[in-house]
Amino acid sequence: MTSTTSETHRHSLGGRGGGAGFGEAHPTAPTGTTVFVPMRFHRRSGRTLAVIQPAGAAPTPTPVKPPNPIQLALARAFRWRGRLEAGEFPTHRDLARHLGLGRSYVSRLMRLTLLAPDIVAALADAREPSGLSLDRLLHADLPDDWPGQRKALGFPDDG
Repeated sequence: MTSTTSETHRHSLGGRGGGAGFGEAHPTAPTGTTVFVPMRFHRRSGRTLAVIQPAGAAPTPTPVKPPNPIQLALARAFRWRGRLEAGEFPTHRDLARHLGLGRSYVSRLMRLTLLAPDIVAALADAREPSGLSLDRLLHADLPDDWPGQRKALGFPDDG
């Protein structure tokens, strides 16, 4: 048996936990049948997911590993790039000022969005080569071409 995952919004379920919608009848709800659905909630990438267990299945805890520094930096860089591309901020300097960070730090993180797609995917999945740290990634003098980036960072060459 497999579990079903559904995206939901906290306000549509009546709050953070307990209360109406969790096996109890809402005080203003018409009387009738109450259906209890065993589920767990997980926060992933800013979204709350409801994980519904199949009937008769024992709840299985899903270990959630916190993101590593490289994953956090990638997420920030792509989020910031989206804000720049949306026109929310005209320059890196304006974005940095808004965030209360140094312009050079913001610019270094933004360089992560220029990495080869397979490198970004590997970093997002925490499959970086041994010895690759965020500090090394941010301060490396990386070439613009993707094969050169793979070689400089210790990733296998795709082509």
